[in-house]
Amino acid sequence: MSSFGVGGSNVHTLLRSPDFSAPIRTEHNATTATRLVTCGGRMKEGVQATLSKMLEHPTDVDMQYLLQSSVGDLSTVTHPYRGFALLNSETSRQTVEV
Repeated sequence: MSSFGVGGSNVHTLLRSPDFSAPIRTEHNATTATRLVTCGGRMKEGVQATLSKMLEHPTDVDMQYLLQSSVGDLSTVTHPYRGFALLNSETSRQTVEV
């Protein structure tokens, strides 16, 4: 890979494949455990849709982490609706309230 700059600077880099094989992705320990997922939103329908998507993918811990870190702790002033869902439970359910 080469880069020639306008000001006369030149950069050259040699790239090669790594010597090791890609690590085998193992299943997360919490994949099959019963978990509580919370969500906040401006509208009841948005919270219901988000929680429904979580119930469709109960073993996707990466998506659940993304949800919790992005919309799990929103201000109640701007996002008054709150909901939760139980994942990997015999009675998977969701509830949304103001």
